[in-house]
Amino acid sequence: MLNVHSSLLTPHSFTPSLLHSSLFMQEQLSKFFFSAVDFVNRSTETLQTTIAQLTENRAISVEEGQKMYEDFLKSTDARREEFEAQVAKILERVAENLHLATTKQILDLQEQIQNLQTRVNELENPKSNA
Repeated sequence: MLNVHSSLLTPHSFTPSLLHSSLFMQEQLSKFFFSAVDFVNRSTETLQTTIAQLTENRAISVEEGQKMYEDFLKSTDARREEFEAQVAKILERVAENLHLATTKQILDLQEQIQNLQTRVNELENPKSNA
């Protein structure tokens, strides 16, 4: 999943309205995500109850009920992966439009800074490196 570091807004993109819209977008995506999770949880509970009733009434065997439940879980996992991929794409576009740095970009910059600091130290203290 894409991680975004919001403190690295570029100076030209930092405006109160942009920050507000970013927070609003984050809030809306969170609400959407938790609604989807809640829907899946409720669907799972409903399916479990229905399967239990059908097996109690001997409308289906326990094995058939287990198979139905396992198939549902497999289907849910596949859809979850698709959903996560779609959310990741949306977040990438939002981060790009808001000029936010990704975690990878931040880590790359930190590595570059460390390399430069090492080089500066070498140049300032040539005797300790000889």
